[in-house]
Amino acid sequence: MAVFTGLVVLLFREELVGPALAPLTLWTARMTVLLLHWVGVEAVQAATVISYPEGFAYEVAYGCVGVLPVVLFTAAVFAYPAALVHRLVAVTIGLPALLALNFSRLVHLFYLGVHNRA
Repeated sequence: MAVFTGLVVLLFREELVGPALAPLTLWTARMTVLLLHWVGVEAVQAATVISYPEGFAYEVAYGCVGVLPVVLFTAAVFAYPAALVHRLVAVTIGLPALLALNFSRLVHLFYLGVHNRA
């Protein structure tokens, strides 16, 4: 597990995985804007940049898509000595939960940026 974690940290660099994750980054930005509209926050998307018409904006970068937590969680679950069916259940429940937490994080960061400007 330590070797795997070291490889992930070593290889998870923008110049290596950024272009491969570009479609996922665009999708993450699009879904974040949809969620922002759903909760009543005005937002506009231009590629991976999400902006508020009155001046606040942030860019959804490759590190914002949640790939690293998903990879580490999946590796940890499959490294755990449990029956395969239990590990599959853990991944089936854990991955959507991680993605939901990531989208919640992105929506909350935007909301705070819009409403708590100093």
